[in-house]
Amino acid sequence: MSYKEFDSPRRTFGNANVVITRIGIGIDYFKIPAPKESEKTRDSINRETFSFEFNDVIYEITVTSSNAGTYIILESITDSDDIDDLEIYIEYPEDENNAEHSKLNINLYVPTLSFTNTTSSVLYDLASNKKILPLIDIETVDKFNTYIKDELIDYKHFLDIYSMKDMENREERDNAKVKRKKEKKELGKMVTDIPKPIEKFINANSKTNYLKEIENTENIIPIFKWDDNASLDDLKSFVLKLNGRYLEIGLRVSSLHTFINNIDEISKVYDSYLILDLNTDFDKDKIKNLIVDIQGFSFLTIIYLGAQFNIEDITIPRDDTNDNIINTNQPLLVYESIFNDSRIKISIGYGDYCGFDKKTITEMPAGGRGTARVVLLSLDNSRKVLIRRGWDDADITRDNLTGRVKLGYGKSMKKLLRDISNGKLDFENNSKFMDKEICDADYSLKDYFPDITTPGVIKTLCFRHNVFSVKHNYIED
Repeated sequence: MSYKEFDSPRRTFGNANVVITRIGIGIDYFKIPAPKESEKTRDSINRETFSFEFNDVIYEITVTSSNAGTYIILESITDSDDIDDLEIYIEYPEDENNAEHSKLNINLYVPTLSFTNTTSSVLYDLASNKKILPLIDIETVDKFNTYIKDELIDYKHFLDIYSMKDMENREERDNAKVKRKKEKKELGKMVTDIPKPIEKFINANSKTNYLKEIENTENIIPIFKWDDNASLDDLKSFVLKLNGRYLEIGLRVSSLHTFINNIDEISKVYDSYLILDLNTDFDKDKIKNLIVDIQGFSFLTIIYLGAQFNIEDITIPRDDTNDNIINTNQPLLVYESIFNDSRIKISIGYGDYCGFDKKTITEMPAGGRGTARVVLLSLDNSRKVLIRRGWDDADITRDNLTGRVKLGYGKSMKKLLRDISNGKLDFENNSKFMDKEICDADYSLKDYFPDITTPGVIKTLCFRHNVFSVKHNYIED
């Protein structure tokens, strides 16, 4: 037997469904029973059990509804290898209605990106809009050194170097590279191996020293990360050491429990931007109640930041490639719920990871293989996300010397770019996803075929498309 559960504090009143999906593709759905009418939560419990079959395995789903919320258990009669890939979520009718009819205005948009040589290309001619305030993550010292020389980043932005790492064996790797070049010249082949990088985290004191290295700080808002290891003393030290060098400071919160426990003291340290980095927590009622409680404290602006996917959700199995997969843009639906809540009396900013998952943006997992894949936010207000991964079996080859299987992307990329060029991603499920007349990134994506490009270039164009999508739909000039 295999088992997973889902818990939501939101009461459904009998007008919602529990939906089972896999990689965004619907498998089955069931109506959630209404809580029994009672003032006492314990007497309001209503429970129903349903079953469905997937990949020859029978699953039971038990849905418990009460005045305290909705609790769901999914289990298989026999062991299941698929159950971890099955996604459970609650579909509320008003989500779709709002997506079609409500007017949503974003007064401050915070697109969150990892710094690369192409970051400026993503934001070109967009960040001059004062309603767009990018958040740039830097993960390595090498990238930081490139960043401080990048004259194109001359617009206002948040800067987060909290996760920045350095290499312990940098000198050893550099020496190996020099030796390989010499071997290539003298022997015609390279013999010496370059050792894998050994990463080391940079302590908090060193991070502030790096921030002090930046000469032009006028447009930079440094970030202090409040996570499980943060303390009030660390925050005070951060502010004290940077005081006078930076005009503003941002506080990025990922540990809500410790933040709320210290919020009164935190709000007195500095009148900072507050970024609630909630990743894929889409519990609307919890998030709105949190903002209602926070809005009375002294922060410059409160920003909700959400990720469209977890890293496992954005991976497309081979059987599902060469097709458009449509997901709901959950962070936008959360923000819409915040926007329409009459209890929230202040303007709340909106941030996202530009259609990608948080881990890919902030950590760039080592050993990952480039694939021919696009992730596109809708160019209309349908609040949808399209994922498509090109695949061609010809990209599976075998090394003649070692016998190892090698996975490429060239043939798959050509198939993907051909489909983009032919308009197969323009419309899906009554939503518009590509239009080269609206977005220059789409023009570039459509113009590659019959040539190909790299997964990195495709990802950069997706970032630009997705930032542009938010601006086009929800930001008034």
